[in-house]
Amino acid sequence: MNAFYRLLSTAAIGFAVGLSSIAAHAETPANMLVIAGRIDDITTIDPAQSFEFAGSDVSRNVYNKLVNFDPLNLDAGYQPELAESWIVSEDGRTITFTMRDGIKFHSGNPVRAEDAEFSLRRVVTLNKTPSFILTQFGFTAENV
Repeated sequence: MNAFYRLLSTAAIGFAVGLSSIAAHAETPANMLVIAGRIDDITTIDPAQSFEFAGSDVSRNVYNKLVNFDPLNLDAGYQPELAESWIVSEDGRTITFTMRDGIKFHSGNPVRAEDAEFSLRRVVTLNKTPSFILTQFGFTAENV
C-alpha cells in the first residue's frame, strides 16, 4: 500500500507541475478597464491608525478630508473639500480653516470645526504610525 501512495503522490506532483507550466491566455476585451488591488494587509480602517497601503486606500474612500488634491493635476494644488477655505499665519504655525456649511455626518449631525480639531488631536495623542505626519512639525500630545 505504501508503494501505491508514493506512486499516487508522485503522479499528483507531476500533474501539478505540468499544470503550472501552462500559460494563461486571458485577453482583456477592447474598451474594458480592469482594476486589480490587494486588501490582504488591512489592519484597520481608522485613519488615525492606518498607514499600510490597502487600509489607507479604503480610508481615503470612506472619510472626507479638510482639503484634497487631484493626483492627475498636482499643479492645481490643494483644493477645498470639507473646508471651503483656509489661511496660514505668517509664521506658518497656525492654519485657520473655514468649514463649508451644510456638511453632515451620516448620523445627520453637522460637521463642525471642533470635529476636525478632535480628529487631528486624536492622531497625535494615539501616537500610531500616521502621527509622524503631524509630530514632524512639532505637534505633541502635550501641545495639541
